[in-house]
Amino acid sequence: MDQESNWNPKAGSSAGAQGIAQFMPSTWASAGKDGDGDGKADIWNPQDASWSQGNYMCGLASQVETAKKSGKLTGDTLELTLAAYNAGLGSVLRYGMVPPFEETINYVRRIKELAATKYTATGTAEGGTVGSREPKLTVSGGIVSTAGITPDTRYPWGQCTWWAATRRADIGKPIPGWGNAATWAGSAASAGYTVDGSPSAGSVIVFQPGVLGASAGYGHVAMVEEVRGDGSILISESNALGLGVVSTREISASQLAAAGNGVRYIH
Repeated sequence: MDQESNWNPKAGSSAGAQGIAQFMPSTWASAGKDGDGDGKADIWNPQDASWSQGNYMCGLASQVETAKKSGKLTGDTLELTLAAYNAGLGSVLRYGMVPPFEETINYVRRIKELAATKYTATGTAEGGTVGSREPKLTVSGGIVSTAGITPDTRYPWGQCTWWAATRRADIGKPIPGWGNAATWAGSAASAGYTVDGSPSAGSVIVFQPGVLGASAGYGHVAMVEEVRGDGSILISESNALGLGVVSTREISASQLAAAGNGVRYIH
């Protein structure tokens, strides 16, 4: 999504691609899914597009693996799958490898670079620690280990609200129960908490519906683990990669600036 739209849910291309994942309407007709449970698959809805892109990429990867086993393709599955998303599976199968298109070659290279740099948490893949709050989080491949962390039972297990409340208690700053994510900023302000637009390590970041991939219906909350010198932040969140999966994500200063009042921080 970084490469496709720079996280812009309103992005459009001259070729007709639409939304944060840059689906062509013809592809969306068969691949589009309802990601936020509102009963419709909307190409402009970041939650729907995110869910659809993940499923579509998994489907492409499966087809690539099948083609490799039959001898129709050779090469790295990840590179071939990314190439198929960019140039189409038909082109990949026609050449039997990543097609020799400059755009596609650069596309694959750029996404692999992003995965290895911008979207890799601080620490080692074997089990590094991240963040500037104690206790630090143990992370492997961007996935947070929740072993030994007492879960908050007021929220459904695995939801974003469950993790934000769990992590706040884990760092010694427990919070009340505030319902759906989108209501947290207002509820916190009413309860006397400081709510503003400046992140700090240990604050809860509240995403309004549709902002930076948040659910269009419920919004999203996460924990700020670190504020960096360049204005970017490292967050931990649940249910961005699947129910109960706690992961880390870096959000750049430019992304935060573009989000404006769509993100608030509870201190």
